[in-house]
Amino acid sequence: MKNPFLLTILVMFVLYFLWWFSGGTLTGILQQPIPAQQFAAFMWQNFQTGAATIFEAISSFLGI
Repeated sequence: MKNPFLLTILVMFVLYFLWWFSGGTLTGILQQPIPAQQFAAFMWQNFQTGAATIFEAISSFLGI
């Protein structure tokens, strides 16, 4: 990139996104829950649902 201003804006945007994703806010008040926690909870719930479905299918197949 030949334009240092554009590079600076892009770097600041990436840093701002990482700061926001980790729980930063403009007002200083901690949001409940932060986006990283929402994502982790969503992934954990999907993992639990998938694992339960797999184990239920195995137990049904084995007749347990």
